[in-house]
Amino acid sequence: MISDFTNKVFSGIFWKFSERILAQLISFVVSLVIARILSPADYGLVAMAMIFINIANVFVSGGFNAALIQKKTSDEVDFSTLFYCSLLISFVLYVILYFVSPFISRFYCNEGLTNVLRVFGLILPLSSYKSIQNAWVSKHLEFKKFFFATLGGTIVSAVIGILMAVNGFGVWALVAQYFTNAVIDSLVLTVTISWHPKFLFSISSVRTLLPYGIKILSTDLIGVIYNQLNSFFIAKKFTSADLAFYTKGRQIPDLIDNNIGVAISSTLFPAFSLKKDNCSDMASMCRRAVQVSCFVLLPFYFGLSVVAENLIDVVLTSKWSPCVPFIRIVCLSCVFNSIGIIDIQLLKAIGKAGVVFKIEFIKKPLYLIILIFSLRYDIYILACTVPVTSFIATVVNGICVQKYVGYTLFQKLEDFFYSFLIAFIMGIAVYLLGFIHLKSIFLLFLQIFTGAIFYILLSFFSKNKSFCYILDFWQERKRNLR
Repeated sequence: MISDFTNKVFSGIFWKFSERILAQLISFVVSLVIARILSPADYGLVAMAMIFINIANVFVSGGFNAALIQKKTSDEVDFSTLFYCSLLISFVLYVILYFVSPFISRFYCNEGLTNVLRVFGLILPLSSYKSIQNAWVSKHLEFKKFFFATLGGTIVSAVIGILMAVNGFGVWALVAQYFTNAVIDSLVLTVTISWHPKFLFSISSVRTLLPYGIKILSTDLIGVIYNQLNSFFIAKKFTSADLAFYTKGRQIPDLIDNNIGVAISSTLFPAFSLKKDNCSDMASMCRRAVQVSCFVLLPFYFGLSVVAENLIDVVLTSKWSPCVPFIRIVCLSCVFNSIGIIDIQLLKAIGKAGVVFKIEFIKKPLYLIILIFSLRYDIYILACTVPVTSFIATVVNGICVQKYVGYTLFQKLEDFFYSFLIAFIMGIAVYLLGFIHLKSIFLLFLQIFTGAIFYILLSFFSKNKSFCYILDFWQERKRNLR
C-alpha cells in the first residue's frame, strides 16, 4: 500500500508537473510564433538583459523561500518578516541596476540594452512577493494552486506577447510577455492562498532564518552567476544573434528539465524536509526519485537529440537551424542532470546548506578554468563546457549524498542504467526512421509517435521497475478515487 504521505508527495508532483508542463508548452508555442516574427537579434537583446535580471533575482528570492520551507515551524511572523526583507533588497537592486545599465550597454556596444534593463528590472519587487507566496504553497504541499496561477498568467501573457509582436513592438513584445506572466501569476495566488503580508516584523525571525537563507542564497548565487557566464561571454565575444541561437538551443531541452525535473525536485524538497530525521526513509525516497526521474526524462533527451534538426525546420524555420548543435549538447548535459536531480534538494532539506555552499567552491573554480580554456575556441566548444560541468556536478554532489544518506554512487548508476539502456535503444530506432523519405512535418510526427510507443513496449517487456511502480501508483490512485 502507498502511504498517505507518499500519496500527497506524488499528488504534489502531479500538480507541479501539470503546472510546469502546461505553462511551458503554452509559452513554448508562443515563443515559436514570436520567433517566426522577430529576428534572432531581438531574442539576443532580451537574453543579454536576462543575464543580469537572473543574478539580481537570486538576492530577492534565492534563500528566503528555502529558509521558510526548511524550518518546520514557520509562522505568520516568519513569512511577513522575510517578505519585507526581500522587498527592501529588491528596491535596492533595482536602483543599482537602473544606474549601471548604461555601462552594461556600452560594454556590449548595444545602446538599446539600457532601456530594456531599466524596464525589465521592475520585475524584481514583484519577484520578492511571489517568492514568499511560492514558499507558502510549497510549505503546505498545495501545488494545485500553482497550476491555476500559472495557467492564468501564461494564457494572458501569451495573448499580449503575440499581439505586440504582430504589431511591430519587437523586443518589447518579449518583455511584456515576461511581465504579464509574473503579474497575473502573483495576482491569482493572492486570491487563492490564505497568506498575505501583514504588518509583522521580528528581528528574532531574521536571526533564526537568515543564517540558513544566506547559505542557500550564496550557493544559488554562485550557481546562477556561473550558469550566466556562457551567455555573458557569448554575447561579448560573438554576436547577439549567436547568443539567440545558443539561448534558443537551450530552451527546448530546458522545457523538459524545467517541467519534469523541476517538478520532481521542487516537490521533494519540502517532502525531504518533513522526513529529514528518518535516514532510511530518506535513502528510499532518493532511490525512488532517481529511478522515476531517469525513466521519465531520458527518453525525452534521447528523442529530442535525434529529431532536433527536423523539429527546428518544422517549428522555427531554417533561419534558426544554427541552434540544432546547441540542442544536442544541452541534451547531453540534461542526461547527467537526471542522475543527480535530487542531490542538492536533499542536502538542503537535511540542513546541510553549509555543505552545499562549500562544494560550490570545489566545483565552480574548476568550471571557470574549463570555461576560460574553451574561450580560445569557437562557440560550440564553449557550449560543450555545459555537459562537462554537469558530469562533474553529478559526481561531486553524489559523493556528498552518499556520505549523509547512504545512497551510493554505484546504486545511483544502477538506477540510471536500466532506463538509459531502453532510452538509448529507442533513440536508435527513432534515428533510423529519419531515413524514410517523407515531408518533414509527417516524419516528425512519425518519429515522436513511434518513439513513445517503442519506449513503452520496451519498458513493459523488460519489466522496468520505474514503469511498474508508476503503473501500480496510478492504479491505486484510481481505486482510491472510486
